[in-house]
Amino acid sequence: LGLSMGGAVTLATLERTPQGYDGGVALCGANLPGEVLANDLLTTLVAFDYFFGQAEGLPRGGLLAAETAALPQATLYQGIATALQGDADAAALLATRLQVQPDALAGTISLHALVLHELIERAGGMPVGNVAVRYSGFGDDAAFNAGVARVRAAPAAQRYVRGPLALTGALQRPVALQSNVGDPTIVPRMQAVYPQLATRAGATARLRQLPAAGEGHCGFSDAQVLQALQTVRAVVVPAALHGEGAALR
Repeated sequence: LGLSMGGAVTLATLERTPQGYDGGVALCGANLPGEVLANDLLTTLVAFDYFFGQAEGLPRGGLLAAETAALPQATLYQGIATALQGDADAAALLATRLQVQPDALAGTISLHALVLHELIERAGGMPVGNVAVRYSGFGDDAAFNAGVARVRAAPAAQRYVRGPLALTGALQRPVALQSNVGDPTIVPRMQAVYPQLATRAGATARLRQLPAAGEGHCGFSDAQVLQALQTVRAVVVPAALHGEGAALR
């Protein structure tokens, strides 16, 4: 059972080393391959820097600057929130494109900055690039693509997100996925990724996608967690009775 980033750990475990497990549950999971996640984070940061460059209280190089990684979380959040208040139209456009409510936008952007900079540190460089990316959904897309910052991936860092942080959808055990209603962290575009991977890998029979429940990020009740576990158990136990595996304990 894994929640948030632990959901991705659950899926990676059931793809790569399923021995000893009969099934799993990923709740409010960041169920994204590392490269997909890093690209999503990069989009957030370059978009913020495009609309809110030279924001007071933030490094002159923007959210991608190395100095951003050294900022205390509260300072980073406040700088982003202050900048967003200075241009309500751009903030609303960004919130729509990132699929978050306006009041959660500053928190989402600051989280994306923190996670991408941690990925950069772990990978030993920028793990993804956007030199050839054509963006859409940012208002005047021609102006955005002409003016947005472009970065190149460091090959070794790119191998890191494509290797240890990869997910393929090739589940070896049953798993249930469940998201929250109105989650500002794991938004709809992210929730759709892993089921698509499982379909391409021919593993849809092992995947149970439950209706969204709870509120916010990982806002599940104990009863909802138990229901998700019972959903997987209902799949595993009949298989065990037919000699296809051990019952979920």
